[in-house]
Amino acid sequence: MEIGQERIFNKAFNEKGLENVVLWDVQNIIDGQLVKIKFISKNSPHRQGTWIRTDKGIEISELNSEV
Repeated sequence: MEIGQERIFNKAFNEKGLENVVLWDVQNIIDGQLVKIKFISKNSPHRQGTWIRTDKGIEISELNSEV
């Protein structure tokens, strides 16, 4: 299984009875689709983040540029 191709569950939580904790998730986005990422909370003591990977690039409309 290659990271970035399908959802991966966090095996570290299995021994605690939590099999549904997602380590890595994948969303299929169609060309031209608008995507909004909203961080609801930032009070976790654990390191968290998001990574965006595409095969065609990302356009940031507020900057009128492609990254």
